[in-house]
Amino acid sequence: MALGLALAWSSPGTLRLPSENPHPADVFHSLLSGSLDPVMVMFAGLLCLMLTPFLRVLTAAAGFAAEKDRTFVIVALVVFAMLLGELVFSLQ
Repeated sequence: MALGLALAWSSPGTLRLPSENPHPADVFHSLLSGSLDPVMVMFAGLLCLMLTPFLRVLTAAAGFAAEKDRTFVIVALVVFAMLLGELVFSLQ
């Protein structure tokens, strides 16, 4: 997000802000195409922040699996399933 803000600050003229939030696939396509659109870079930062809980729960599940603690592996996977359900529900 800081990179997007720096790009927005250093870019000449005004920024074109989208009327709606872009689809995550559009954000990643924009970044992979090589264009450093400041708005898309900021949206990519927001997506990374939103994916942090998913990675945290998966890391916890892997750690519990390494310790062979089945109870907490199951709890972590249930929490991960709840996060996925929330994501699917929110994207509809």
